Amino acid sequence: MDTYEKVYRDIDRASTQIQARTGKDLKTWGEVFDQPTVMTLHRMLRAGILKTLDHPLKTGKEANVFKATMEDGLDVAVKIYRVQTATFRHILKYIEGDPRFRSVPRDRRELVHAWARKEYRNLERFRQANVDVPIPYKHLNNVIVMEYLANEDGPARSLKEDTPPDPQAAFDKLWNDYRKMLDGARSVHADFSEYNILVPNGMPRVIDVGQAVLDTHPMADEFMRRDVRVFAKYFRSLDVEADEAQLIAEAAEIMRAHKNEEPEAASL
Repeated sequence: MDTYEKVYRDIDRASTQIQARTGKDLKTWGEVFDQPTVMTLHRMLRAGILKTLDHPLKTGKEANVFKATMEDGLDVAVKIYRVQTATFRHILKYIEGDPRFRSVPRDRRELVHAWARKEYRNLERFRQANVDVPIPYKHLNNVIVMEYLANEDGPARSLKEDTPPDPQAAFDKLWNDYRKMLDGARSVHADFSEYNILVPNGMPRVIDVGQAVLDTHPMADEFMRRDVRVFAKYFRSLDVEADEAQLIAEAAEIMRAHKNEEPEAASL
């Protein structure tokens, strides 16, 4: 079967597995797989990057995530950003002021492509700093192929859905990851919450880094403080001693130590 036809077959099979796919949900599904996105997936299949697009893992406000496989049989997650429903105001807040952007795209599709490219580069940057985020494999336009995080019984759930078996150990690991973001990646996550942390086999791992900004961003300090407040509040609910003021002071000290250093920031 021709690979272009296979894209449509895989998309059709995946779409039948979304529950209650009526009304607004059906409209959203169509917005995910507009013609340019189908062509992007087609290119990935023809290039041997993807072998199959299997089934949906998550339906979000801005993107849908699917399980897929690569040519070597490796399971991966494919994140597809929707172009038609992207919120300009939300995206611009994290792009404007980022020195990696020579200019801010004003065309909707170009802006979403830039956002996906930003997430991919952030994943690469975090991995280089030994932050435990999914391995990024490939990016093209509004599609990102990355490591699939799973339990033995299926896709990993978020901290919001799946309380870690050892809250103190989870807190320690995540705070260590956050320190690595600040110190090694010179970045602030900017949405560090129980919604953006998955727990594959009991081990918390950070996801959704598209909004992450360099520490030179004009709102970096504000984003850091919000991250810490949300993080500390969640773990206090699990009876973990999480002193918000102390954590903010620790994070601020790391950022101050780099204040006079320009982060390595190749353009996106």
